[in-house]
Amino acid sequence: MITPKSLGKKIGEVLKCQNDQIVLNTDKTIIPGDGLCYFENNKLLGFSVNKVSGKTIYSNEKINIKPGTEIFRNHDHQFTAELKKAKVIRKINITINIGQILNVLTCNIVDEDGISLTKEYNLDFEIAKEPAKMLEIIKTQFKKTGDTIFNVSDINIDISTPYYLPISKINEIRRDLLSSFEQKRINSLIKETTYYKKTDIRYPNTSVNYKENVVNNYQIIFIKIMESNLLNQDLKLLKKTELI
Repeated sequence: MITPKSLGKKIGEVLKCQNDQIVLNTDKTIIPGDGLCYFENNKLLGFSVNKVSGKTIYSNEKINIKPGTEIFRNHDHQFTAELKKAKVIRKINITINIGQILNVLTCNIVDEDGISLTKEYNLDFEIAKEPAKMLEIIKTQFKKTGDTIFNVSDINIDISTPYYLPISKINEIRRDLLSSFEQKRINSLIKETTYYKKTDIRYPNTSVNYKENVVNNYQIIFIKIMESNLLNQDLKLLKKTELI
């Protein structure tokens, strides 16, 4: 059978059918939510699976399918659910370098394209009582990029006497730093401009018929201009011929 609709994959044949119950000869796993289809009198029909018990499938409606009819699965509910869960996210790798002189925290970001940004933040806090723990907290918090376009591939901290920073303050600095860097990337984008070069190449056709791919008003205007130019050129040629 030929149909423009999706058949999916053949999963078996009908052994018995009564009301909304179909006994299927299959080695495939069928679950509620699957969409099944079959041919009847050269017409493609389908139904959704409500319940499955062994090889017996319960449809969402009363159907009458002849034994031996091939059944196809054109909607795999489990596969579709797994596909929706899968998230492939492209992120830009960045390296963060953090230093501190007195009460000024210097943060630098360099991405995989070589774009760099440095910002300074004044700290109005006291020196941390537990320096090692404070440095670990700073490193942990700066690695978090959330739903931004960045991924911290490396972080370097060069601080000998860290100031105590609340986690909320570290997060505030990180968000500001990443936001500023994203804006710098946008501003650094080089926009390529394409210029139209005028030529004397003539459009191959002098008229338009139903076979032409005219799908919008701009194409219609273009073709009319080309026809007009060709007509003017032919008139000029004719005048030159008459003068000879």
